[in-house]
Amino acid sequence: MRALIEKAAGRIRILPGCGVTDQNAAYLVEQTGASELHGSLRTVLGGNYSVLPGDEEQVVWACDAVKLHKIVSSCSAALLEHRRKHTLEF
Repeated sequence: MRALIEKAAGRIRILPGCGVTDQNAAYLVEQTGASELHGSLRTVLGGNYSVLPGDEEQVVWACDAVKLHKIVSSCSAALLEHRRKHTLEF
């Protein structure tokens, strides 16, 4: 992933995704140098809801604002550290 991001050189954005959590987001940024991540950070908003009579009950999903805040906080520092390290290499 890091090689793809470096090769793209800002011409296109490569976003790590699938399984991004507040527990691994900073690590992904540190290892890849990605400035953006893709993730749903979903949580169940409420109980089961029936949309129409006869429909199966469905859950309502929403983005978890607490997880999002944790990711933004941890990734900001990780991205700055990644850029600092790799700027010194050149």
